[in-house]
Amino acid sequence: MNSLKYLLVVCLLTSHFAAHCQDESGLTSLTRTRDFQVQERILLIIDQDFYLAGETINFFAVTLDAGLQIPIAFSSIMYVELYDQDNKVIASKKVLFKDGEAINSIDLPRDITTGHYYIRAYTNYMKNFGPSVFFTKRLKIVNPFVPYIATLADTLSRYEHQTVLQPPPYFGSSERLKISAQLSTTEANRGDSIILDIESHTADSVQYIVAMHLGDEHTSPSFPELNVYDQNGSPISRLTFLPEFTHDIVTGSIKATNSNVSVADKILYLAFVDSISWITRCKTDSLGRFTATMPIEYQREDLVISMVDTTNEFSILLENEFYPEFEELEKEDYFPEPSLKSIIEARMINLQVNDAYGNMKNTAVSAERPLLRFYGFPDNEYKINTYTDLPNLEEFVSEIVLEAFVRGRRSQVNILVKTEGNSTLNATPLVVFDGVPLFQANHLVPGISTEKLKSIQVVASRFFFGSEVYEGILDIVSNDNSFSLVEKDKNSVRINFCPVNTAPASRSFVNFRIPQYTSDLYFDTLRSAGEKATVKIALPQNAGSYTLSIFGYTRNGEMDYFVLPDLLYIK
Repeated sequence: MNSLKYLLVVCLLTSHFAAHCQDESGLTSLTRTRDFQVQERILLIIDQDFYLAGETINFFAVTLDAGLQIPIAFSSIMYVELYDQDNKVIASKKVLFKDGEAINSIDLPRDITTGHYYIRAYTNYMKNFGPSVFFTKRLKIVNPFVPYIATLADTLSRYEHQTVLQPPPYFGSSERLKISAQLSTTEANRGDSIILDIESHTADSVQYIVAMHLGDEHTSPSFPELNVYDQNGSPISRLTFLPEFTHDIVTGSIKATNSNVSVADKILYLAFVDSISWITRCKTDSLGRFTATMPIEYQREDLVISMVDTTNEFSILLENEFYPEFEELEKEDYFPEPSLKSIIEARMINLQVNDAYGNMKNTAVSAERPLLRFYGFPDNEYKINTYTDLPNLEEFVSEIVLEAFVRGRRSQVNILVKTEGNSTLNATPLVVFDGVPLFQANHLVPGISTEKLKSIQVVASRFFFGSEVYEGILDIVSNDNSFSLVEKDKNSVRINFCPVNTAPASRSFVNFRIPQYTSDLYFDTLRSAGEKATVKIALPQNAGSYTLSIFGYTRNGEMDYFVLPDLLYIK
């Protein structure tokens, strides 16, 4: 009896759902795009709101769901741009998220003028909703090195005739976390170390972002505002920009050069000029557009996009990854507050000291390079410098490389690979030079000196790459990895690419034999498992008053911001 009742309920539900789905409006109401939209937003925490041209903006970012107001790990890449009041981009960067968090920096050019600038951050997915949902924050930047501001007193005298923004309000606690902080001392000597104790009233683990910089209440960071989800906004019908979960997504199009008509079903290979080859393969759709997922760990600044079809002429266009539209801004002049005169002069000295000793500071952090190539591992590798000197590439292959042989002509060199399937010794291998595939054999010109080559790797078996089949792979690497010894193919384009930054610069003092003059004393994250956290901070060799700011948040969405101007004086 119970089984019969259960079957009857299932039948009724099924019939109701089927009848409901026959109604187009009912189906639409069940599958509205808005119901499934992730309301991803970025909260960007920077170390201060005031900078000199040539300094570094340190920032921490976390992705949030604006509807639920909790941190989420959704996108893997953040786009950061610094631009002026004319919406001209001054600097840009792509940064890797790890578990929804990222800490990095962006350098300010020396040649920008004094004024208000804006920094914005967004993900590829957020582009679907336009710049109104991007994180945007206004900054004050002074360039004391340019001619018109060389006399600082003249500039400061103009301050009296300008409407000045009031310093942001400062608060020591919120209703929830109630962050408090205390230094081991408020006065210290240059080169000493201090202890910073942080406490919050919560049982959850707290992620702190701690910043200390040379400045006062006019340079301290204001509490960042998060753009929330607009319930009255129009929903999107389809995702134009896909979420970047694990790869960097790039898009573009192909057109016939003569007719300017979009071309469908064309195979493209995307590769970076590099000693470690990794090729991404994609295909154009019916509109001539292509979408490629680029692995983050293999990215470089020199990208080559090549078409397998080299018979006709085509034009390849890669779309800009950074969003081209900006919100309208009301322009306004900025002149530094008179109280900033001594701070500007002190930070000018810091910049000049760092310029003088910059070549002695090895603080860059390089991400670990993967060794695996797109074809896996080769069957054999030949290091050029370990063999007897041979004058050129074709003689080295003929005499040394057992898995290949040369079928030469005067104008070009054909290198073939001895594979089991290449019985006629006529099938073409995939030739890769400095990470870039070559589909035109005549671009492998004769007479390439072995003194300019580093290694040759050979895959002596048939290789399937999508719908293409190659009889082996010949991977040639030059000493400078510049792809300068050969010409690129007919239907290929070489592009200056913006790679994803995977590691920030090191904040530690790595060389105690040189002066440590810093305007940003400390900027780093600190995770606490309970109520308290402690950090030890090494002090620089320049004097001045430093301001502390702490931002903290928990995984359940509780946040707090703590700012104390002029907390530490280094004498």
